Amino acid sequence: QYPGGTWDLNHQTGLAALPGLTLLECGVPADDLHVQKAAQFVRGSVPNLNATYELALAILFLDRLGDPKDEPFIRTLALRLMAGQEATGGWTYNCPVLSEKDEGSLLTILQTTRPRAALDLSASMAGSDSLFIARVGDAPGAIGLPSSEEVQQARGLYDGLSPNLKGIPALQPPIDENRIPRGDNTDNSNTQFATLGLWAAGRHGVPMQRALARLGQRFQISQTLRGGWDYHFFYRPQQGAPEGPSMTGAGLLGLAVGHGVTSDLKGADVKAAGEDPQVEMGMKALASFIRSMKDPGYLNGQMAGLYFLWSVERVGMLYGRRTIDGKEWYPWGVDLLLPRQQESGSWLTSGYFGATPVTDTCFALLFLKRANLAKDLTTKVEFLTQVKKP
Repeated sequence: QYPGGTWDLNHQTGLAALPGLTLLECGVPADDLHVQKAAQFVRGSVPNLNATYELALAILFLDRLGDPKDEPFIRTLALRLMAGQEATGGWTYNCPVLSEKDEGSLLTILQTTRPRAALDLSASMAGSDSLFIARVGDAPGAIGLPSSEEVQQARGLYDGLSPNLKGIPALQPPIDENRIPRGDNTDNSNTQFATLGLWAAGRHGVPMQRALARLGQRFQISQTLRGGWDYHFFYRPQQGAPEGPSMTGAGLLGLAVGHGVTSDLKGADVKAAGEDPQVEMGMKALASFIRSMKDPGYLNGQMAGLYFLWSVERVGMLYGRRTIDGKEWYPWGVDLLLPRQQESGSWLTSGYFGATPVTDTCFALLFLKRANLAKDLTTKVEFLTQVKKP
């Protein structure tokens, strides 16, 4: 760790947050000097932070740190993520830094129009009227519902938003499939980090339901016929469409979020156990990338890497599965990892863009620890975990 609190001079905030998160997941106490130095670095970076990976990692780290004074930071970072989401439900490398006025207005609007029933996610934002009227409903003053004065205030704030903010997915219902863009500059790597960050921010009062509902829709309509997902977004990919190991893990995260975000809403059409074939197709596709250790160069080429192992671990823990399509993923990963640990205690196998000893070591430790960064999501999608018993 450098004296300032980061572990790398490139992507400094992300590489303060990811190792700090890893230390906490591995049992290092929050008041440890190294963790606190990382926290100070991350907090000091918030005013100008706009990189998607780093925004998400900062949220995950501060959420795990558990210091109440970080609540405003988490909300600020989450609002930037929501402002950077594209119409396809995904993210690219950067998000806008909001003005203080836009940040405050956006948070108030989201809190006032927070979905409480499945029908709320369908409320159109056209002209803003139907969304705000829907929040009052037939029982003004009911517990949990905004007052008419609050609704009127939120409507006025919406009208005063910067034009580029009015159309963000967080202020829109899931887009009609016929209107979704067929492609854009987003990618599923930035998107899965943003997803984890927004889910964690939801634990701190950030209304992320509409943003994550659009995210779930993205992965529902971009799964390949074989069951996987690619780095880029493809609308209804045809036979032979590309797909990647780590991005297939990202797709399974997206499907879980799509179910989890509606599970608490009144009137939600929650599928019973075993009724989501897309999840099972995704599991089969992910399992196909879990190759034999005898496969020459398997862990060192572009086919895999520790980013992929972390994706496998995250899916296994999120869905509560000891096996993925019959393959015991944890012993397989341990047998790959332990012989490749270096004398310094670190790992470096590459296999993904930007791999460093710091990132690889974090992914290795998170795998070995069987960390679950979304335990509350696991609870929400518990009905999916019994599709196939190990």
